[in-house]
Amino acid sequence: IDAEPMDLTEENVQKALLDARVELDTMFDESIGMTGSVELVEIDGPEVVLRLRGRFWHKRADVLARHANY
Repeated sequence: IDAEPMDLTEENVQKALLDARVELDTMFDESIGMTGSVELVEIDGPEVVLRLRGRFWHKRADVLARHANY
């Protein structure tokens, strides 16, 4: 993803999560898609804490790595 860096704010993290959801959903046939959700828990200094809910087709580490790209 070639985008300008964003400030670390709750609004920008929510936007990045939404962008990731939209793009990652297109990686699979619509009947599969992501069956889980990735949610913002908190921003702690330079770190973003996320929560995974539901079931995913991939390992937790893979899901987090793909979202880290956003």
